[in-house]
Amino acid sequence: MYVNKKNMKRATILLLVLFVDFMLLLLKCFEQLEQVLVFTGGFAICTLVLTEILLYKTTSKINFFLLFVGVGFAFEFGQSMSVFLGGYNSMNPAWFLNINSGYFNGSEIWGAFFFMHMLMMSFAAAYIIFYKENTRINKEKKTMAVPQKQLKKACQIGYFLLGVSIIPTFYMLKKDIMTIQVYGYGATLQVASGGIEKIFTLLSEFFPISIIWLLIYEKRKQGKLVVLLLTASYILLQLAGGSRIQVFRFAIILFLIYSLLYKKINNHNMMFLLLAGLIGVFALSLISSIRTMIYASSNLSELIRQAALDLWQNNFIVETLRELGNTQIINTLVYKECPKIIDYAYGTSYFKMLFSMIPNLWGGVHPSSIDVDSVFSPLYSKTTGLGSSFLAEAYWNFGCLSIIFCFVLGKIFTYIDIGLNEVCGLDAQNNKIKAYLYFYLCFLLIFWVRSSCNGFGRSMLFAVVPIIMNKITMK
Repeated sequence: MYVNKKNMKRATILLLVLFVDFMLLLLKCFEQLEQVLVFTGGFAICTLVLTEILLYKTTSKINFFLLFVGVGFAFEFGQSMSVFLGGYNSMNPAWFLNINSGYFNGSEIWGAFFFMHMLMMSFAAAYIIFYKENTRINKEKKTMAVPQKQLKKACQIGYFLLGVSIIPTFYMLKKDIMTIQVYGYGATLQVASGGIEKIFTLLSEFFPISIIWLLIYEKRKQGKLVVLLLTASYILLQLAGGSRIQVFRFAIILFLIYSLLYKKINNHNMMFLLLAGLIGVFALSLISSIRTMIYASSNLSELIRQAALDLWQNNFIVETLRELGNTQIINTLVYKECPKIIDYAYGTSYFKMLFSMIPNLWGGVHPSSIDVDSVFSPLYSKTTGLGSSFLAEAYWNFGCLSIIFCFVLGKIFTYIDIGLNEVCGLDAQNNKIKAYLYFYLCFLLIFWVRSSCNGFGRSMLFAVVPIIMNKITMK
């Protein structure tokens, strides 16, 4: 495969950073906890800026991979970054979801950080090496618009799935919010669904599917407005219900669809998006602070006022990074305890994606539910799960060889971005379906930043439902 010389030079920079990671991993320059967090936080911020610049130079656009890496840094290394920006006092050790709560020593945090950072550099370097603009798009096919009759039927399918999923989706969100009000945020991480709620959880899978489908097929302004308002309502309720990654998933997908299908991003739009992003980060921190304290106060207006004042005075960006950076705990835990206490998975974790397509008709524990979270979290906490990440899952499966796995993964991600560029340049029916699949795949992969991939198989099975319905109605 031909590799662009400029791309190779950019990738070499990241490979040099990977080598620096390796040397620092061996040297262990600091062991005192505060020094470790400050140094690793500064290192993460510098390499994040460097990586994003190199990615933008490679692609000349803000694409899915660039956004994935940005979100990835915030989740995988966020607590170190928050200490560098806000000082050690920004990490209150009393909160057990802080990496300095006492479970890890400075040497363990140091080792885990630099190994996981090596994985991220391998991931990004491979993407740059193998990325190539697709110049094969047939410009003439842009005029092959989908007939109005087909558009109407496709929209009907989208609204049907939206109708099926909207009540279960908003019911489950309401349940999480009520749980927070009564028991606090931590309780939402412990409650398991059963009975009708389990059915509602399955049906709610169709909500993002229908939203993405309609954003591609719906051409009427009123229809688009309804879809966007429902999406905005969903995002706000997700914030109130405790999920930050869901907000990022929808925000990134909305950005990608807007920039690839409707309007290219220029300097004016970029400034607006940056401003909107800062406002969004403040709102994310505000609602996060409120949801953790709301069960302890009956005066909601005073609570909101005090939370907003505290965030403004204490740097809401630092607070957001601390919250998102909880994922750094599971990364450090997996690096510390595998294979000392928990053996390597040897790739079996990824095969569980296939098991997730099979309904649990036999009862008990479903094979696909045995993941990084369920295996490692009990070592750290008996009350709540810690989630996972694509880096932690890679290390659990392959150990040191996960560096090679992440390199291969980076190459796979190039095909996703190249494919998106191709199908979004065409307006034929088949390309709309391909665009929907690519966008939904991106939606799933964003979740991998702070979770395992074990449920992706079931989600992709749900994703083909509108395609099958579309094929049937076109006959």
